Amino acid sequence: MQNLPYILLITFLFLVACNEQKTLTEQAAEPIPVIDKAAQEAIIDTAMLEVNKHGLYTRERQEALDKALEEHPTIAYFWQQKAMPLFKQGKHEVGMEYIDKAVQYDRRNYQEYRAFIKCIFAKTYRAAIEDFEDCKQRFGNNYVMDHSYDFHIALSYLQLNEFEKAAEIFKKADYNGLR
Repeated sequence: MQNLPYILLITFLFLVACNEQKTLTEQAAEPIPVIDKAAQEAIIDTAMLEVNKHGLYTRERQEALDKALEEHPTIAYFWQQKAMPLFKQGKHEVGMEYIDKAVQYDRRNYQEYRAFIKCIFAKTYRAAIEDFEDCKQRFGNNYVMDHSYDFHIALSYLQLNEFEKAAEIFKKADYNGLR
């Protein structure tokens, strides 16, 4: 009988913890509303009037973007705008957290940008190859920043000292002078 208060306390805490976990799970399951393109563009135009009052690297600009994201967390453009000044400052790892969110909400428009950043600036070549290969599978061998996905993939292999793979891709793409 001496242990009964402890057993009751542990049981009570266990039940409270289980109930709290259920509440968190239920909250996570709530769908985030997706806004159509025309409405998104209007929201972006309005929010960017405030954002653009501030310099690119200022705390005030980041706070204006935070406010826009608080109201519209599914608009990928705001996530990209949070990332862009960080990439320009060479803070690739921090910026990547934001661009990952942009890709989450709009893969079609932001995954190739993320892959480009990984290849050219962050120099995370294997991750860039993965992103570009996924883009090719989903959208075809398109272009980003004036070069095809295959060009960036070959460039990444070149930087990884995988010269034969790089040469094979360059040859297949038939880039002038790279035969």
